[in-house]
Amino acid sequence: MAVRVDSEQRLRLIVERVRNSRQVSIDELASLTGSSAMTIRRDLALLHERGALQRVRGGAVPAILEDAERYLLSDRRPSVTDEAIARTVVELIDDGQSLVLDHGPAGLEVAKLLVSRAVTVVPLSLRCAMLLRDAPRVRLVLPAGEAGGADRYLVGPQAVSSLQAMRVDLALISPCGLSAAGGLTAVDASEADIKRQAISIARRTAVLIDGAKWGRRGPAKVCPADQLDLVISDAMAPPQACAALAEAGVEVRIVGPEIAASGA
Repeated sequence: MAVRVDSEQRLRLIVERVRNSRQVSIDELASLTGSSAMTIRRDLALLHERGALQRVRGGAVPAILEDAERYLLSDRRPSVTDEAIARTVVELIDDGQSLVLDHGPAGLEVAKLLVSRAVTVVPLSLRCAMLLRDAPRVRLVLPAGEAGGADRYLVGPQAVSSLQAMRVDLALISPCGLSAAGGLTAVDASEADIKRQAISIARRTAVLIDGAKWGRRGPAKVCPADQLDLVISDAMAPPQACAALAEAGVEVRIVGPEIAASGA
């Protein structure tokens, strides 16, 4: 008997199953997630609209890999885990510090928590910038560049060039994949370029990543794992992978179930 899962987990399970199959039926997805056929139909309609899969009669087939990857790894709503990771990293930020804030669900949650803080923020997405625009104590420094994607993240040569002149205390990076062997990866070369530049101007780099992204290798490499200082993740992070990063000199902090539950 399938165990019922929440909506965020259900969408991720559906995308993963469809990506790994030529075609998946509604009944199969209902059994996988412990949901009704009506719920699965609504989910498929939503995921089809977002480009994560192609809806067909009786089920779904994979979308273009890049579109599905972008949905699964970047363009999704914040989860309880994202909120817990954000709370953990914000506790490490002192007033008066400066930071680069990457795009993505965890980055958006960090921006919300920084609204009342006296910090300098260099956001890599217009969505984060909009959340902080009226924050009275936040010094907002906007890099140049082209805004793209659902988060309106900043990429391109102008964005990279504008970061080169800056220095910050901390870079908060949200990758599409991470492993000790493969390092930090992004969904394309333009994202990799801006993340790499953000890391290069920071005294310390912290990676915000949920457990489902461990072991993934995106199309574009950002940097080796040993260039990172801190990784904050959840209990889904594989213990062996965490140990491998620790051996490389990277601190790993795991958000426990009790921390995630407090944000529900």
